[in-house]
Amino acid sequence: IGFLRWTEIWDLPKEVNWCVPGVISFGRSHLWYGASGMGKSLVVQEIAACAAAGKSILGFPPLEPMKVLYLDNENTPLGDVIPRLEDMGFQKDELGNLAYLSFPQIPSLNLKEGGEIFTQLLEKFQPKLVILDTFSRFVDGDENQAITVQEFYKQCGIVMKRMKIAYIRIDHMGKDEEKKVRG
Repeated sequence: IGFLRWTEIWDLPKEVNWCVPGVISFGRSHLWYGASGMGKSLVVQEIAACAAAGKSILGFPPLEPMKVLYLDNENTPLGDVIPRLEDMGFQKDELGNLAYLSFPQIPSLNLKEGGEIFTQLLEKFQPKLVILDTFSRFVDGDENQAITVQEFYKQCGIVMKRMKIAYIRIDHMGKDEEKKVRG
């Protein structure tokens, strides 16, 4: 039920465990948003591929290759994903740790059934980093309502936190850019 045993955890290291120093940390949620066409997916695809291949990310020293799960409801494999990865200099044999699900047919991740299937995906692929591109396409309901994101967290987000998985939700700004990100 989440009971903390102070004598067991008090003296454990308290530093942040970084996936990308100062940018993405394990066991935490990250939101990348911006106007359509700004290159959000492009940057995050490069981060995902570099993490999977054990290459330098954003100029930081490379880490050990890690398993990455990328769920993509935005970009087409042949029109977007592969040409971008090739332009970044990746070869197909470098991407064995990158599990890329293109337009996966899974229930909405803010619903119990979607959370259960998502948890099965996490157990199958054992990722250290998960990307949801574009977040609003993985949930049902009004994306401008906090309840939509709260239910996603209840079904999926908390599972990733417990498993110490870093995750990135990519999304677009709302129509009113003054209000910033949707929801």
